[in-house]
Amino acid sequence: MTDRHSVDHTSVTSLRFAVSTMVFGQQPLEETIPVAVAHDLMLEFSSGLGHHHKLENLYRTAGCARLPHNYFPAPEEPFLLNLASLNDQLWQRSIDHCHLGLDLASCSGAPFFSAHAGYCGDPSPDDLGNVMTEVHPELRQEYWGRFLDAVKHLGAEAAQANVKFLIENHVVIEDNVAAGDHPFLCATSEEALSLKEEAGPSVGLLLDTGHLKVTANSLGFDRDAFVEEVAGVVECIHHSDNDGIRDTNQALSLDYWFLRHMRKFGDVLHVLETRPMSLEDIFSQRSLLSSAAGLDPCK
Repeated sequence: MTDRHSVDHTSVTSLRFAVSTMVFGQQPLEETIPVAVAHDLMLEFSSGLGHHHKLENLYRTAGCARLPHNYFPAPEEPFLLNLASLNDQLWQRSIDHCHLGLDLASCSGAPFFSAHAGYCGDPSPDDLGNVMTEVHPELRQEYWGRFLDAVKHLGAEAAQANVKFLIENHVVIEDNVAAGDHPFLCATSEEALSLKEEAGPSVGLLLDTGHLKVTANSLGFDRDAFVEEVAGVVECIHHSDNDGIRDTNQALSLDYWFLRHMRKFGDVLHVLETRPMSLEDIFSQRSLLSSAAGLDPCK
């Protein structure tokens, strides 16, 4: 029987909250999962865990509420997941990985699987967070069409599995912008909304606030306006902070810029995606977000 406890994990009076496995640092999953079970924490399984042949089975058999995200489970041979690739082999490999993610979501009762938006080109995995090579922003429409085909296909599969497929907004550093052009899809509200309109109801947006802070600074747009524009299509939010230059996954403070928007998103899932911290600090971060959303900080 499919376990649906991760969907029904919280009530309307408490924050729908999860913690990325990256917040537990290098702690093995075999140790992290019992902690999550003991403290009733939902886990987002991320790609930072690295490849291990037991990862998929650990996810399927975990006793905690859980979500699969992006590169999880990490492939044996690293690759840059790119649903917009014009390389047929890489495009299909990216789709196949998302097939697995949707299956993991469905079997665990998770409401969705999420993956990053596509790239205009085929940069190296080593380029992530750095200057992108082998990119072609001048072919944006061609890459967009390829991306849309993949997302529509995966959205249809998600609907059949009774889950959703979410696309996460990219982080665009200033070094990857030339004369206003960049190779990242869905970095602007216009493209995020266009994707939702064209791909249908089984597709939504995972809003990463750290990515947005850097991208808005690099591209010169208003991050608060972005939030207002996409609010209706957001299904999940990744929370971390930074200096607006690099995505450094800092902990949240009372000065965290997104707190003023939390009341708009009391019903979506909120994932803490910061550098490693203690359990006590995790609960403090949850209370900060809950209070900002006008929800009970003790639940």
